[in-house]
Amino acid sequence: MTIKELFDQFIEIKSSKNSKLCIDTFEANLDLINNVDLTNLADYDCIMIIISDYALVLSYSGYYKKSIQYFDKAIDLFEKFPNFDKDKLFNIPYYETIVFQKAVTLNNLKYYKDSLLLFQKLHFAFPDNDRYSNWIDSIKIVKLDINSAIWFVVTFLIMILRIPLKSKDLALCEILLYIATGTFFIAIINVIKRYIIAIRKRKK
Repeated sequence: MTIKELFDQFIEIKSSKNSKLCIDTFEANLDLINNVDLTNLADYDCIMIIISDYALVLSYSGYYKKSIQYFDKAIDLFEKFPNFDKDKLFNIPYYETIVFQKAVTLNNLKYYKDSLLLFQKLHFAFPDNDRYSNWIDSIKIVKLDINSAIWFVVTFLIMILRIPLKSKDLALCEILLYIATGTFFIAIINVIKRYIIAIRKRKK
């Protein structure tokens, strides 16, 4: 089988929406896929779409961790394709799709920092697209929720630590109180930021 034949087969399977068959077909032809001649631009174009489709199917089917490596390969192929202007890749809808789905997948895996970076990249390319700004706000809210919870726990632990020190070391006890006050205010600031973002999101 040639890459072009595999590409045609992949397109047909994709149109049937048979995810399992799509995954099985890709994995049954790994040797062909891994040894494609990228100097042949026709084959390069075919393999770029095949790997992109495979990454998307994996993600849609819940194989998040496995899909990330193929999203990386697909994006790398797009960025290195000789006929594409790297600065105008977002003019290609399919490139936008795989970057978006990779960002969603990273978010599902709770890799919020990496997901946020991709959504910010998409928002920069499409500043009027509310979908991307909403995703950015949602991830920021999750991160602020996590941060505020951590700081509240730290405050609580410091206050517990002070209890046995009250009758032993008043100076250290006072220092811990100042630290606990600081961590409590950091937690409150995170909570305030979270609700400001949530209110702004609702108004969009």
